[in-house]
Amino acid sequence: MREAETKRLTNEQLLLIAIALVKASDQDGPNFVYEVAPAPASASTNTYHLTPHLFRLLSPFSFLLYSHSMPWPDAAYPKTVALRDGAEVLVRRLAAGDEDALLAFFQAIPEAERFFLKDDVSSPDLIGGWVRDAERPDPEPSPTHRTGGRAFALIAVDDGRVLAEAALVRRRGAARGHLADLRVVVAQDYRHRGLGTAILSELLDVARDSGLNGVLFEAVADVQAQALAAAESLGFIRLGLVHGGAIDPDGRLHDVVMLVMPLRRWRSSADF
Repeated sequence: MREAETKRLTNEQLLLIAIALVKASDQDGPNFVYEVAPAPASASTNTYHLTPHLFRLLSPFSFLLYSHSMPWPDAAYPKTVALRDGAEVLVRRLAAGDEDALLAFFQAIPEAERFFLKDDVSSPDLIGGWVRDAERPDPEPSPTHRTGGRAFALIAVDDGRVLAEAALVRRRGAARGHLADLRVVVAQDYRHRGLGTAILSELLDVARDSGLNGVLFEAVADVQAQALAAAESLGFIRLGLVHGGAIDPDGRLHDVVMLVMPLRRWRSSADF
């Protein structure tokens, strides 16, 4: 077993470096998972230490070695999805005209949960921007000449009400465009009914069919436990844990879990 090494990185680079470390561990032989702990008090407040711990990871992570992203496939939508209790909801792409219903959906999410989302989802301007991003072409040049936008967003609806919203957002730049970040939020009265798992599965199919290599997901461990459980039930792999990676309005620290779905693995399970 190699000696543990301590590395420092900026918070903004944390996720990409964690992925690179997992890739390196896969190439070097022994498999390691990197637990991310806050740097000592003497260090800069926006740095972290990565300490490797021996841990058996599911492989391969060679999904990082190739990328041929294509436009988002949308021929499958709209479609009806059955929940565990037999109820059916319509799942379709986010589109112009959904702004008010989507804003109402997020405003109904408890404020204590909304606080931990990465964006201010109570802002009409933000919601309008999401709708525009989901429809417009990607302005960045790409060696693959892709024409789809950076974001692919799905909503589950019933009688005009938004019940869930989930999206894939491609990372910017040719060097990172083979990966997408994931977000998902489900209405309180539709949790524990299989809607979150269903809409996540839809997005993974979309990511696979668009040629992405991996989907990344971050969750606040105690606040977003249901979303975390749904992701792990589908096969997402934990990359690491950021101790104190989020802070609530009262100043309490919360751990953030980083996960990845290697889409080569999702391809295999979907084709079984």
